[in-house]
Amino acid sequence: MSPPPPTTASTHPANRAAAMSRANRPGSMSKSTGQSYLPLGQPTRRCDHKDDIQYLVSKRVLGVLRISRDTDESTSIERQREHIEMYCRLRGYTLIDWSEDPGVSGATSPFEREGFGPWLNDPLKMSTYDLVCAWKLDRFGRNVGEFLKLAAFLTANGKEIATTDGTVDTTTPHGKFFTTIISAMAEWERDVISMRTKDSRAKLRSVGRWAGGITPFGYRAVKNLEGEGYVLDTDPETAPIAREIIQRATDGKSLNSICIDLNKRGIPSPRGDKWATNTMRNYLRSRRPLGQGVGRDGDVIRGMDGVPTQFGPPLIEKRDWDRLQGVLDTRAKPKAWARKGKPALLSQIAYCSVCGEKMYIKRRGDRADHPGYYWCRTSSCKRQSVRADQLDTLVSHGALMALWKIPETKRQFIPGVDHTEQLGEAEEARDYLIAQAASRTGSAREPWERQIAAQEERVATLAAMPRVEAHYDYVPTGRTYGEAWRAGVDDIERGELLRRTGLRVFVLPFGLTRWSWPDDLAAQLKDGSSRMSYVDHTGDRSDEHARWHGRKPPIIMRGNVIEATDTRPEDAADLLVRVFPIPDA
Repeated sequence: MSPPPPTTASTHPANRAAAMSRANRPGSMSKSTGQSYLPLGQPTRRCDHKDDIQYLVSKRVLGVLRISRDTDESTSIERQREHIEMYCRLRGYTLIDWSEDPGVSGATSPFEREGFGPWLNDPLKMSTYDLVCAWKLDRFGRNVGEFLKLAAFLTANGKEIATTDGTVDTTTPHGKFFTTIISAMAEWERDVISMRTKDSRAKLRSVGRWAGGITPFGYRAVKNLEGEGYVLDTDPETAPIAREIIQRATDGKSLNSICIDLNKRGIPSPRGDKWATNTMRNYLRSRRPLGQGVGRDGDVIRGMDGVPTQFGPPLIEKRDWDRLQGVLDTRAKPKAWARKGKPALLSQIAYCSVCGEKMYIKRRGDRADHPGYYWCRTSSCKRQSVRADQLDTLVSHGALMALWKIPETKRQFIPGVDHTEQLGEAEEARDYLIAQAASRTGSAREPWERQIAAQEERVATLAAMPRVEAHYDYVPTGRTYGEAWRAGVDDIERGELLRRTGLRVFVLPFGLTRWSWPDDLAAQLKDGSSRMSYVDHTGDRSDEHARWHGRKPPIIMRGNVIEATDTRPEDAADLLVRVFPIPDA
């Protein structure tokens, strides 16, 4: 009888029983098969060959349910629920809750759904789950862009996303890779569509057709009678208003005042809302009133011949547009902040003759009816002052005496004429056409030669045009300065009128202790037909005449002496008034 085989640790009955006991433990792994036993509702366990147990935290899952129509049995809510429950059971995940959206279209954004939306928008609810799971990808939405937006949002917030059919599963490297591929394909598709759209719009612009969008103010889109598509034509309702806006801006009216007037009249902006200063400025700065367009890069849209493409008939002439740009350039220069309170008539007109700085209005706070003083606030000066009402009266009468019958003029910008840039563009276009024609022969070369000839003619025309510098000129308004003064309703308009004449008032630091003049002085001042003279208490001042290069100034006020000479229109801009300080009575 042979002896029994030796007993080993692995064959000992006690050890075999212990091994079987371990194998039957919930969540244990068989060493022979390597398969895990995953009980429902228990944390996932994994055992290595050394019988070390590592506990993995179970993922908390939010089930996402959506159906477009409740009558669709193939994708019913209950069927989706079963798939998600099985998915969690097989992986040992904890299903914490459901988001249900019955009767909701797949085109609706997940963030806007009644059931799913709060789980995405409420931070407190988001903290209760780790993964969102749906039956299939289309349960999240039928729009790839919306799904990618959802996936990016969940990833940014430390969440994962999966489907029970395995199409998407960011919990695995394979699933993350697939999601990346979907994202790249969607981005590629967007780029292709964008490129096609740009090419299509560029083609339409190159032939002068309207590519769609908001029509410029003053135009409307009409069917192209000479071909396909649409072109721009002047709008009989808004075109006159557009020309009115341009004319008022060219005349120097503020853009804000124009916007206020248009809004009061109920005239909407091109976008259909109220006019704002920026909207007005952008419109006037653009080439839309010329019937031309500008690309997103800011360059004028041109055809193959280098000439700006016309989308419609111009509302104004090019010279009028250039004049408008000159006015806007002048207004764009930074200006000092306006002082609060009632404006002074001689603001920016009254100057201190000692330091040459402007004099400012200063009013007494304890007396609302006090006219105030013009005073020099330079610290190194004597800070002389003069009563505002008395200086306003003298200067007003004196200025009107000299300017009453003189025609009023308005400063107008005359744009320069410089075709250097256009000439360079035409030469570049010609050189490009020559290079293209060099590689072609026979009949294929003929169209290029015709374009080259047209560009040669354009280059010659531009080269022969004279170059004129931009400048300002004075044009008559059709009324005299006296009529303009009467039309002024307040000190703001009348002060602006005086400033346009170039008037400067220099207050001297000497004079009589009190000021007096005849009772009929005002009446005599209104009669500006001849020179008037009274006693000169200050004596002759030859330096004042020297300032006028030997000519006597149009108006001189010394003490209680007022002298006026016949003033020609060209002297209006040089009008100079010198006044002594007038002490307060």
